Amino acid sequence: RVPFHRGHPHLRHLEAAGLRNPSDGITDWISPKEAENGLGLPPRTTTWPEVLQRSGYRTALFGKWHLGEVAGNLSPNAHGFDHFAGHLGSNVPDYFNWPRIVDGTVGQCTRYATSQEVDDAIAWVAARSNSTCEAIEE
Repeated sequence: RVPFHRGHPHLRHLEAAGLRNPSDGITDWISPKEAENGLGLPPRTTTWPEVLQRSGYRTALFGKWHLGEVAGNLSPNAHGFDHFAGHLGSNVPDYFNWPRIVDGTVGQCTRYATSQEVDDAIAWVAARSNSTCEAIEE
């Protein structure tokens, strides 16, 4: 088990909430083929997003998920992410033609992967923001 830095009050609070081991025994990525065969982050594992949700935060993941499958109890949405937009595995086969997953629904995307994922994240945060920012002139 990986101990928390006990000197930081926020981490002590998370540890008290039940979060113990960030990796929970997973030391490498899980391929989509392995996920199809049922290998993934165990459903009993408490994740950072689940702890944040208990404190009232909304959570999202953008980019790669390589700890399970698209849907079901191995998906990012089943592990505390209110929203997931990205891809499975450590990389996409073609950055201009890749399988984009949004909350368990798979579609084909022909936009450059990194740009799409960054724009997804910006749009998600902006949709939940109750303030505006003005550009700083230099």
